[in-house]
This record gives sequence, C-alpha cells and structure tokens, in this order.
Amino acid sequence: MFAPVVALVLAGFAAAESCTRSYTVKEGDYCDAISAATNTSSYQLAVSNYKTVNHGCTNLAVGQVLCLGETGFDCTQTYSVQSGDYCDLIASNHGINSTMLMTNNPQIDDNCYNLYQGQVLCVANQPLAAPIPEGWTPPGSTLDDGDFVSTDDTADNSDNSASTTTTTAPATTTTKPATSNNQSTDNTSDDTKDDSKDDSKDDSKDDSKDDSKDDSKDDSKDDSKDDEEEDDGSDCEEDY
Repeated sequence: MFAPVVALVLAGFAAAESCTRSYTVKEGDYCDAISAATNTSSYQLAVSNYKTVNHGCTNLAVGQVLCLGETGFDCTQTYSVQSGDYCDLIASNHGINSTMLMTNNPQIDDNCYNLYQGQVLCVANQPLAAPIPEGWTPPGSTLDDGDFVSTDDTADNSDNSASTTTTTAPATTTTKPATSNNQSTDNTSDDTKDDSKDDSKDDSKDDSKDDSKDDSKDDSKDDSKDDEEEDDGSDCEEDY
C-alpha cells in the first residue's frame, strides 16, 4: 500500500538531486519568459520538466518549482530569437556552427523553418542538450495550430528567417488572474460612468448656455418693443 507513495517520494528526491538550478513560478509567468530570465533554453526548460509541465506550458501554477537544468545538461549560454533571425546567422554571431546549434536545440527542424520570435536557444560551443525522452516530442518542433508563420518567400531555403509572430509557443502566454480582469472591467465601467457624467455636465452647460441665449434674446426683444411703444407715445403727444 505504501510502496507507490514511497516510490514517488524517492523519484522526487532523485529529480531534485539531478537538478542543478531551479525556479519558483510567479504570477504572470510563462515558459519562454522564464527561459529568457534565467538563461535557460526553451528546450532545456521543457525537457527538464516534461513530466509536470504540459506541451503548451499552460498548466503552470504560482509557487510551482521548475528544474532549469540537470547535471551534465545545463546550458546557460542562451539567445532569444528576434524577428529576421535564421539558424546560420545565429550560429555565426555566437561563434558556433549550425550543427552545434541544432544539437543543443533538437526541436529545430533540419531546414530551420520553425524558429519563432521569443524562442530561447542554447548557443554553447559544446553539446549540452539532454536526450529526448522516449515517446515525447519537444514543444515547438512542429508547426501546430498556426503557431508559426511562413518564412520570407524571398529568402534562400538555407536562410529562412524567424517568423515575426509573437506567439510564445511552446509556452503560450498565461492568462492573467481573474482579479486583474475584473479590475480592468471595473475600471472600464468607472471610466464609462465618468465619461457619462462629463457628457451630462457638458450637455447641461450647453443647455444652460442655450437657455441663457434665449432669455437674452427674449429680454432684448421685450426691451425693443417697450422702446418702440414709448416712441409712439411720444410722437402722439407731440402731434397733440
């Protein structure tokens, strides 16, 4: 009865012992942001946590502890892909060849078609990538659900530039907490109310101005009539 529990505990201790670095998830985190902030490649973060973090990195929880690298497989020399990047350019800029780049980032396909902006790559000059677990596909290795936009058609096949999409696959941006969304709604509602009040005030001012103008016109007309009547009376008296 207790054997499975003991096995899980021992497995947890073994994983913790092999983990060289760790990170505690904070509110608003998503995988590629964590990778960029901790100098951990997207692949390394994914493979080090493939048993607990799903393929889309949508099940992160505040307070969750992630393994950033394992003994013998901890690359800390990283680069975040920018718009217009392609494999040969990235490799050249970091003094390595494309073979080493792909060795340390096995999710990249042979033609380097699936780079995306924000993806974090290992650019070390020695092989540091952990083996791909059996039956597991690295996130970002396939063009799923339109995550990646086709590359520049004018570019040579060997120089395919990174998509300008800001999709954060394999780690999609985590939705902000509901409280933040409610606050946003409340703020919008308050702004609408304020705008309504301001419009009402402006309308009242305009109506007041119009009424004032009308009153002024009426007073002016009345004064003019009175003056005419007085003039007529004066003329009659003179004639008499």
